[in-house]
Amino acid sequence: MRFAAGLVVVVLGSSTVAFANPVELGAGVGLTQASSDAQDNQSSRQADTLFARVGVFGPISAQAEIGRVDSTGSSVRSVTAAAVLELGHRRVVPFILAGVGADTQSDSVGDSNTYQRYEGGVGLEYRASGGLTIGVDLREGTRTGGPGPQVFETAPSDGGSVSGGTTHLAPLYNNALTTGEYRTARVTIGVSF
Repeated sequence: MRFAAGLVVVVLGSSTVAFANPVELGAGVGLTQASSDAQDNQSSRQADTLFARVGVFGPISAQAEIGRVDSTGSSVRSVTAAAVLELGHRRVVPFILAGVGADTQSDSVGDSNTYQRYEGGVGLEYRASGGLTIGVDLREGTRTGGPGPQVFETAPSDGGSVSGGTTHLAPLYNNALTTGEYRTARVTIGVSF
């Protein structure tokens, strides 16, 4: 029994060394697009990210990210927590990830909306001998929350009183986020130590 426990410790200890260094810091740049935007032929938006990855156990790491997406009239700030599972331990390492996050969109008039995200993806990372990492990942997810219907009071052009209530209008700014499915592709560079 002690032999088996010792063998497990040796195997787990040696497999931890074979995977990524315990800490990796990096930055990423990519494109993101909601499914509804793709159907409406709207272009994707640039997404910039900073991330930190910490080895937890063998091939499993925890990753924290902060990011931003800017567009005309609004900006989005995001935070993400993800679990990363490495599928090898060579110079080129494929991985899968699953994460949750929150996006806060602010417009030029001071309004803000918060969305929740759930995403999964795959990636590939090259690890140079000096600790430099270069990677690419593809993600797909679902975004929920955000604003309800936009309701604005309307008044006749002659300055009289409103008779009949309210009218539903679209927001006056470019909404950078929508609820529903989205896709993101990015390239990363980092350093592990």
